[in-house]
Amino acid sequence: MPIRRHAGKRRTSAGIDAWETYLECGTDFFDDLVDAGIVTESRQKPSDADAYAAWLTFADELLHRWKSSRHPDQDESWAIREFGDPRSTGKRRRR
Repeated sequence: MPIRRHAGKRRTSAGIDAWETYLECGTDFFDDLVDAGIVTESRQKPSDADAYAAWLTFADELLHRWKSSRHPDQDESWAIREFGDPRSTGKRRRR
């Protein structure tokens, strides 16, 4: 029987709820990523590669959540400014 390939736990250990605040604001106000083991308290912020991977994974669901809860005058999220809007032209921008 073939061996099943395992994804790295570091990037897949946190779900959408842990990443939501960071991807919206660019800051982990409630230490959700610390609690999920993505960052340590001394580092305070995930790597750009981890944040981008989370954005690629959760962008559609987060955009749906934010659409229903954001005020029209509110600025766009940190992840859209940093990585681009996945709905525009079908391409995701990488800085």
